[in-house]
Amino acid sequence: MSKKTNVIDPVRYEMFFHRLWAIGEEGRMTLQRVTASPIVSQGGECMSSFYDDEGNMTLACSGHLRFAAATSDAIRTLIQWFGKSPGFYDGDQFFFNDPYVAGSHTYDMMVIKPIFYRKELIAWTATSTHTADTGGLLRGEAVEIYHEGICISGLKIVERGEFREDVFRTLTGQCRDPQYVGLDLKAMIAGNNVCARRYLGLVEKFGQDFIAAAGEKMIQGSEQKARAKLRSLPNGTWITRQYVTTLDRKSRKAVAQQLFCTMTKKDDELHLD
Repeated sequence: MSKKTNVIDPVRYEMFFHRLWAIGEEGRMTLQRVTASPIVSQGGECMSSFYDDEGNMTLACSGHLRFAAATSDAIRTLIQWFGKSPGFYDGDQFFFNDPYVAGSHTYDMMVIKPIFYRKELIAWTATSTHTADTGGLLRGEAVEIYHEGICISGLKIVERGEFREDVFRTLTGQCRDPQYVGLDLKAMIAGNNVCARRYLGLVEKFGQDFIAAAGEKMIQGSEQKARAKLRSLPNGTWITRQYVTTLDRKSRKAVAQQLFCTMTKKDDELHLD
């Protein structure tokens, strides 16, 4: 990846940034039009996003920013676990909903697609949804992760551009409403296809070296703006307390639990404990 982000033509950079944003929005809207989930189509709890070749997020078009913290972890896990076997090929797409890898619970589903240009992996795109059926126990009844239905860590659902019907039927067949879950899966795949196709159009127009440098500039610019905002705020420590209801494993009765979070802000750094 180019490190010469300080010599990027600012006009071309702005053109690229806004075109990439428009592409991400097109992918997100594609997802929302195809999905079966009202929380996605009407509530907007979904995301379409782009990443560099190492899995660092460059841009996210999200109706729910919580997804932005998860997909980079999933891509890095894919690279670590499956980079050599089975490997990545043009047209592949991978399904994730393992909260121990990425996301906050099994209902947070994502499909990840590598983007190839002239046989080289240059970027990733991903889509995420909240799909309220995993085939597990109903909400509030589970006491361990194995009660929460399917929990998948990078299953290849599209292989070299060919939709894998066996994987699709296996995933949807374990859920209460296969058509509902299946349509959400296809919505994420469709969103990725739109984003990848349009992204390659940008590569043809701007060149891969420019896009790699521009992506790094976007990451650096986001960090600089976030730190500048923190510096404008007073230093201090704040504590919050929330109550949640959990199910006691022995008595099978609802029990109130307290969750504490301490936030410490110093200069341009923020620490949450």
